[in-house]
Amino acid sequence: MTPRRPPRKRRRASATRRVRPFWLLMLLVAILAAIGAYEFATWPALRPHTIVVTGNSEVSRADILARARIALDQNMWLENTAAMRARIEAIPYVDRVAVVRRLPATIIVSITERVPYAVLRSDEQAVLVDKHLRVLAPYGGMTKRSLPVFVAGSLPPLVPGTFVKDPGVVALRDDEAALLAAHVTPATLAHNIYGDLVATLHGGVRVLLGDEANLAKTIPLIEPILTQVARHGRPIAAIDLRALNAPVIVYK
Repeated sequence: MTPRRPPRKRRRASATRRVRPFWLLMLLVAILAAIGAYEFATWPALRPHTIVVTGNSEVSRADILARARIALDQNMWLENTAAMRARIEAIPYVDRVAVVRRLPATIIVSITERVPYAVLRSDEQAVLVDKHLRVLAPYGGMTKRSLPVFVAGSLPPLVPGTFVKDPGVVALRDDEAALLAAHVTPATLAHNIYGDLVATLHGGVRVLLGDEANLAKTIPLIEPILTQVARHGRPIAAIDLRALNAPVIVYK
């Protein structure tokens, strides 16, 4: 007997051979998709016709729109809103930005502005800074409300939009917060040549607080001393708290 040959294995059709009968349909779908994408991208109804800016007070609408660079002749859904937010947030007074697109053709730019927290002086420089020590603008001598003045040593140029990271300035900011928590409102804060903290109150009283490591002990002494001395009606020039056990009051 002639031996029976084993059945030949059927080769699997290649991917190319399997899709070959449908290439015309696939080409048609691709053409239609390209036409649809083009029509979507160029549809005039989706170009921004209305731009709303909210939340701005210090920063003008014109400055915000100049940084946003919204293309009025382009489909708003193709705008890079992340890049738009980054450009607007580079404005010194701007903290956060939200960009929302609403049909049919409206873009809403919502601004959260930074709030001036203090005046920072260094050599011949004077600028407004917020609580995060971002430089907002040069200080022109007037503000909407009374701000504390931080007097620092020599610092690099204080450029609007940059953050001050000098440890001494950071310490003054934190010291001011600690004084406010104790119901003491300083007008000026500075470090003397020995690194001790010196606060000048709004009434003109200078308070020598000494080493910042002891502030938790010295700050609570200020208000009781001021209250006690006020009963006698004698004006104070300074309070020296550097010696914790022996505060010194200097009268005018």
